[in-house]
Amino acid sequence: IPSLPPGYRYAWHDSAEQLSVDDWQHLCAAAGADFAEALERRDAVYLLWHARDLAGWGVAMKDSPQCSLLGLHRGAWLIGMCHVLPAHRGKRIFGAGLWQTVLV
Repeated sequence: IPSLPPGYRYAWHDSAEQLSVDDWQHLCAAAGADFAEALERRDAVYLLWHARDLAGWGVAMKDSPQCSLLGLHRGAWLIGMCHVLPAHRGKRIFGAGLWQTVLV
């Protein structure tokens, strides 16, 4: 299981509603308006941080309409809308973030 490199941390939020105003602003500034519009407040969100800088994120959607298209059972979680900012690529945080999410 890959772990985050030193200086990085993972933060899980059971729903987008749990994000602090500051975290929400960081996420919207980095991800853009399209992301913010696509994110449902009930979707779970994970954030990857390097010190005070947002390094990446992902969303875990429960009961997403895409689950039925993929043949997943009702109530399954679908991880998507994941991204690592360019300054943090190549540091293996993408896979570590996914593993942390699966283990939550």
